[in-house]
Amino acid sequence: MLQRFTRWLALAVLVAVASTVATPATADIISADARSALTAILPPGYRTAAVIPSALGEHDKGHLVAVLVDTETDRPERVVRLLHLAWNGRWSVLDNVAIAGRDATLLPQYLSGVSVVKVGAQNLLYVYTTWSGGGSGGMHYFQFFKAVGTRLQLVRGFEHVRMEHGFFTLHNDRIYDADIVCTRGEKKGRGYVYACHLDAKEYSFDGEHLVETRRERMEERTGNRFLSETYRNLSLHAEIMRGGHFPNSN
Repeated sequence: MLQRFTRWLALAVLVAVASTVATPATADIISADARSALTAILPPGYRTAAVIPSALGEHDKGHLVAVLVDTETDRPERVVRLLHLAWNGRWSVLDNVAIAGRDATLLPQYLSGVSVVKVGAQNLLYVYTTWSGGGSGGMHYFQFFKAVGTRLQLVRGFEHVRMEHGFFTLHNDRIYDADIVCTRGEKKGRGYVYACHLDAKEYSFDGEHLVETRRERMEERTGNRFLSETYRNLSLHAEIMRGGHFPNSN
């Protein structure tokens, strides 16, 4: 079961963000004694999904981040949590963070990937989680944390519905995120002509905040009132890699 989960976790991150690699919880990260002790301090109803070195700054050396998920795998209800940890023969819990979204009714229960990534010139903890109610709907959360002392502080998060999760990507130490923008034009026959495009933004990290560095209109289209649906499952990463947008990003 652990081997299947490890393969799934690595694949999920590689598919979602081509330039990041998740580090699953393995014997190479912490010792057997540390793993056993970690199990003993978990909140009731949680299990460890991944453990990675946090490596978020000079004062964060030797610290780890454990990602906790519900022990129920079929229909989990508990929100994903992060534990910021230090090990010195016993665990010290430096911080305990519940992953939150814009809507309190759509809190993520699944871990899709976790890694430390370089954004701009500094490292951030990148956590990719999802909420699902068991049907076709779903929310994808892409969140970035920095270490402030012993605390994990959210720098910024991005959210997309299931069919628009490809509107977010990381590439060459930059974050890219897009939204669909549509306007209604003149009336033709019984309907109106609509014009849509992707409002794509590039972000870097200045040590305190994610700052917008560039912005472009991408994939401009015209059509009927269902035009926005043609953008479903589009990959922003693939569009950037084709060239012609965000020069010098490849």
